[in-house]
Formats: sequence, C-alpha cells, structure tokens
Amino acid sequence: MKKTILLVGFSEEEKRALKRTILPLGYRILEATDQDTGKTLGAILGLNEESDVPEPMDVSVERFLLMAGLDRKDLDLFLSVLRKNKIPPIPYKAMLTPTNAGWKLGDLYQEIVKEHAYMHSGKGEKS
Repeated sequence: MKKTILLVGFSEEEKRALKRTILPLGYRILEATDQDTGKTLGAILGLNEESDVPEPMDVSVERFLLMAGLDRKDLDLFLSVLRKNKIPPIPYKAMLTPTNAGWKLGDLYQEIVKEHAYMHSGKGEKS
C-alpha cells in the first residue's frame, strides 16, 4: 500500500500546513469528513468497496490523523517532520492495521478518543 495520511476534522488552515509538511515526504494525502464516519477505513483508503452507501455516524471528528502503509522508520520520520515544522500536537492519531481496516471511521475515532482519555487520566501510566 502506498504511504498514506488521512486527515479528518482539521481546519482549512491546518490542512494547508499539514499538506505543506507531508507532500515533500511523497506520501499520499486523503481527506475525510464527518459524512464519511459510517464508511470503513478500507473503503475510504480505496482498499475495498462497500456495497451500500453507509449512513454517517452521529459523531463529530476533531483533528484525527490516520497513517497507512508506514513502517516504524517512516512513522518516526513523519512525527519528526511534524515537530520540525511546528505542527501543533495532534492528540488523535492511529495506524491502519489489518484489524481496524474493517472498522468504521467513526468507531475507530471514538476508540482513539477513549484510549487518549484513559492514558491522560493517570490510569494508563506504569507504576
């Protein structure tokens, strides 16, 4: 799979800054909206087609970034380039996996929000 970054819930200004940062890496950039929350990640990324047009979920996605096709080295480079270009922290990020490729965008986003809240509540820290 081509290295791809999916942007969801960013302002136009944020998207421009992210695109200026990502394009030199040669990664494909896709955008999704709240209207895509009922679609699977695989469908959004063009890995498969959905037989029906799914209804959007009742969820508003804010500043979510999905990385697909990146290995560890690519991921480290990508995150380093974001910091170097002073892109404000993006709290909700995920990597595409064989398991979550079948998930709906809205479901993955809600899971990432829960995980983020748990990790920042102090409960997710090692003793």
